[in-house]
Amino acid sequence: MELRNLLCFVFMTSLCGLQCRKYQGPSTELPPITQEGKNTFGCKIDGKVWVPYYSCIGFSANPCGELAVNVFRTNKDSSFPVSFSIKAGQKARDNSFNSFTIETPTNKGIFGTGNKFDSLEIHFLRPVVQFYENYNYYQKQEKFEITRLDFNNKIISGVFEFTLYKSMTDSIKITEGRFDLKFSVCKCSR
Repeated sequence: MELRNLLCFVFMTSLCGLQCRKYQGPSTELPPITQEGKNTFGCKIDGKVWVPYYSCIGFSANPCGELAVNVFRTNKDSSFPVSFSIKAGQKARDNSFNSFTIETPTNKGIFGTGNKFDSLEIHFLRPVVQFYENYNYYQKQEKFEITRLDFNNKIISGVFEFTLYKSMTDSIKITEGRFDLKFSVCKCSR
């Protein structure tokens, strides 16, 4: 009987350790601009720092909730075109969730580095279903520049600045964006 109680205590203590850890939250600083495959992503949204954060702790944790990246050759016989999907999520203390999705449209790809803004679908989802995307209403100078696309080391890096729209009168300004990612990433915070 004592062994069973001890095992129950150990199980409950470890369970509480998983559930009762202090919420760390996302960084309040942007990651540096790098091109080394450090699996970083960040930007400013209307002047406020936004960095992905999703805790791995808990029963409902998503192991890819913070960063999920997939880069692949669209044509198996050649290096280009390349299709990719970058998903970056941020889960707040109150369990609200917002996220970026940046990807090439289905059956399309890119053919190298440089500004790829016109070749992408970009979405930002805020809590309570506020959905912003890359409509180009005003033909502004928008940028999603891939600065490194390295097949040997499986690295995609770049910088971005653009405006996303919910409607013609409701938009968010994205500035100082940067990413430095491995081709296949599935990440959450410990």
